Amino acid sequence: MEKEKAIPFLLDALELKEMVRNLWVFSKVPNGESVAAHCFNVALLTFMLGSERKLNLSKAIKMALIHDLHEAKTGDIIEDWKVEAMNVDTSVLGKGKHGVSAEEKKQLEQRGMDEMIRRLPAPLQNTLTALWNEFEAQHTREAVFVRSMDKLDLLLQAAAYEKKHGTNFSTVFAHPNNRPPDRATAELTDFLKTLRKK
Repeated sequence: MEKEKAIPFLLDALELKEMVRNLWVFSKVPNGESVAAHCFNVALLTFMLGSERKLNLSKAIKMALIHDLHEAKTGDIIEDWKVEAMNVDTSVLGKGKHGVSAEEKKQLEQRGMDEMIRRLPAPLQNTLTALWNEFEAQHTREAVFVRSMDKLDLLLQAAAYEKKHGTNFSTVFAHPNNRPPDRATAELTDFLKTLRKK
């Protein structure tokens, strides 16, 4: 890849390493998980738990790595249902437009992804766009599985912060929008919920 095209993209992506996910921001979790850390763990979960599934595992791992790439431009947008369910004070949140509908969030993220990759060579743009669009559409086994790992990582991190900081994330665990769409993963999160009570 030509360095004049690679370097701007890579510098933009670096922002994800320091961008704390907004759930942890408004929950006042000390040194909260970054977007980049989240993407890494979603990819790790995809590799570890997807190895015994009938999946295109290489594609799924790539999808996991880039599923929140747009957030370097948009920030970690908090949808209206999260604002309402968790009584979020949006004034304390980081970069991004918050309290928006799912449709507006999708449009903002699409523009963010387009801006993020616009300087890359066309073949790489096409690859990243195809992976991201497949994840967003949720029509393939790989996309559904990666979404499930996305939800699983959220709940694992919430449980870890409850144990470490004494924070209560019962609302996060109870909300149906945080339940993984993959049945086996959903059963795993049910088991995780039982461990929280011990």
